[in-house]
Amino acid sequence: AVAYTQTIGCPGEGYLPGHGNCKCSEGYEPEGEVGGLVRGDPICVRCSKGSYKEEPGNEKCTQCGSGGFTTYQEGSTDATDCKCGPSLLPRMQRIGEKIYTMYCSACPDFAICSENKIVPRSGFWINPTSNPLSSDFDINSLQEEEFADIQFKP
Repeated sequence: AVAYTQTIGCPGEGYLPGHGNCKCSEGYEPEGEVGGLVRGDPICVRCSKGSYKEEPGNEKCTQCGSGGFTTYQEGSTDATDCKCGPSLLPRMQRIGEKIYTMYCSACPDFAICSENKIVPRSGFWINPTSNPLSSDFDINSLQEEEFADIQFKP
């Protein structure tokens, strides 16, 4: 799938590649191992699941990393799109004004962990203000580089 609509530095409609000045947009990378080129310009394709690219350019997308990390869609444009895979509990840390998943661990027996949710099983409760995946969570409750401690209670 050629994605010249996802390049920058190129003229609009009707552009013929070949000038060597186009770059893939964020969330896109040059196609193929080395990066597909058509007369000097890239053939841009979306970053695959499990990778992202934050800046425009003809570099490959960055992999989320090992330990269960993935993105749940193609074309991710931010490292914060890297989440724990199904049935894994995210360990999240504040860095600047964002919360990043730093690593994944096994989901506890008393919870169900999915893409963007941690749901307690019957008889348990999660303090929503301790859960970065909850709309009740306030990032300012964490100090810089502090890990969120999700509080499960019977």
